[in-house]
Order: sequence, then structure tokens, then C-alpha cells
Amino acid sequence: MRFIDHLRQHPICFNGSTDKFDFDASPLIEGTTVLQVGEVADQLIETITQVTGEGTATKFTDKGKEWLKLRPSAHGHELATDQYVGIIPPFENCFFEYPVTAYGDKAVDCGVHLFSMPRDWIEETFPGQGFAFVMYATVFYRFILSGQSVSGRETTAMFASDSEGQLLHLQAMACLPQGVDRSLIQNSPQYTPLLVLLVSLMMLNCKLLKSTLSPEIVKSRQQRRYEQRHPSRATPPLARYYILSIDSDRTHGDGSSRNGGWDVAWHKVRGFLRHLKSGKVVPVRPHTRGNPLKGVVLKDYEVRGNVA
Repeated sequence: MRFIDHLRQHPICFNGSTDKFDFDASPLIEGTTVLQVGEVADQLIETITQVTGEGTATKFTDKGKEWLKLRPSAHGHELATDQYVGIIPPFENCFFEYPVTAYGDKAVDCGVHLFSMPRDWIEETFPGQGFAFVMYATVFYRFILSGQSVSGRETTAMFASDSEGQLLHLQAMACLPQGVDRSLIQNSPQYTPLLVLLVSLMMLNCKLLKSTLSPEIVKSRQQRRYEQRHPSRATPPLARYYILSIDSDRTHGDGSSRNGGWDVAWHKVRGFLRHLKSGKVVPVRPHTRGNPLKGVVLKDYEVRGNVA
């Protein structure tokens, strides 16, 4: 079972801010688009261990250390925000997930919900700061306790980037009850899922579209001719579901199609950065397009491949 499926069936989570099972995740994950980023996490994470008095400690792979370029800090590492590019939301409401048991973590799955704030709100809340995108992230973990599968909200964060996807601001906060000393290392936010999220966003916006796996039903020539002659008796289009894979081994531009508008099935279009011939980078925000009478295409994403 995917983590998002567990959350949809059991939305009440352990809330680190209250130390109780009272956080309802259902408003966050309603209508969310899922991005499976297990292969990205594998490229970055070697082990995750529980250290007494220090919480969890992540050992990154050599490739992960080179890619992340973490700066030393009092708590072990610090993000060098100026190296992260292409940080724009793929959709207004999405969920990045990956399994963590392979790294030795006591948890089973990790998921990061990402919500993008509307442009008007950004301009009113952060005037003159150059923020084109503001995203709020919530880190969830799933555990198996006494044979029961439970999830908990661990960390919240806010990202901000400019119109070219350059990361300008990142603020993370652990979900802790009032009065807890946040300066202690064991009470620091969970940064590893945020790193996986940042790298995944960069891969999504670096023209790394690999393939589309779609169980589209192929109609015979006779069926197509019959429907053309008898449009009122044509079989209604079905809602389709598939996973779109992203891979660093192949590149295919921004993934746009020549056909569009009212001639294609209704579908979501992820946000991306369009590089014009003049050299200017123009952000294209997440949106929907297509004709629902032509069908409905529902997509999840799987970010795959080596981080070069």
C-alpha cells in the first residue's frame, strides 16, 4: 500500500505539536497529485539511524554529499540554498513519498505534502521580496506500532523561490509542544525529507521526462468507424490513470504536446520553467486543460534515475 493510500483511509495522525492523535490530514491530501520519489531518495540516502539524545541521524551517499553540498552547522548540516534551482511547484497540491525501511529507519514510509500559495496572496504577504512561488510543506512518517500502521506529522516548512525557480528562502520547524527547547539537536526539524523534495523538484524542472505509462484502451478500426457514423451511441470516454516517470538518462523538452485545447482529454499540467530562445526563463504555473467530454486523465508521477 502506498503511503498516500494509508493517509486517505486513516487521515487522523499523531500531531507532534500537541502530542496527541488529533491532526486531520484529509483537508491537505484531498485531490493531491502523488509523486513517487523512492529512486531519488536511494541516490541521496545511505542510512538513517536513531542516535540517543540526538534523534535521527542521516548518512548520505558520496553522490548525495556531492549533490547536496551541505554546509557544516551546530546540528550537523545546513542547506546551501543558493545551489537549488528549478524549485517551483509541479502542482498546487501534491504529495512526495518514498519508503525508508531500506535505510534502517524505524519508520516505514515518509511523505511530504506540498501546497502552493496563490499569486495574489504572495504579492500581498511578501511585497517587494521577489517571491514568485511560496510553498508550504508538511512532513509525515508512517510507523508500524504493535502491529498497527499509524502516521504522524513531524515537521512543517516554508519555501520561496523567484520566477526562475532559484530558492530564496527556506524555513523549517519541528512539530513540538509548547515549552519544548527547540535548540536541542533532538528537537531539530526533519531536513532529510526536505532535501529529497528539493532534488526531486530540480529533476522535474530540468527536462527529465522519460516516459508515460498509460493503460489507454485501444479501439479497433470497426469501433472507431461505428462511433464516427453513430456519435450518439459512442462509448463514453473512461477516466484513465497512469504514472509519469522522470529519468535523468533521457530528456524530452518540457513535455508539451502539439495537440491541445479542446481536442484532448481533460488533464492536469504540472508547473515548469519554459526557456525561450532569447535566453529568458518564464515560469508556467500548474493548470488544467482539455475537454472532459473527451475523457479524464488522472496522473501520478514517479521520479526515477541517477542523479548526475
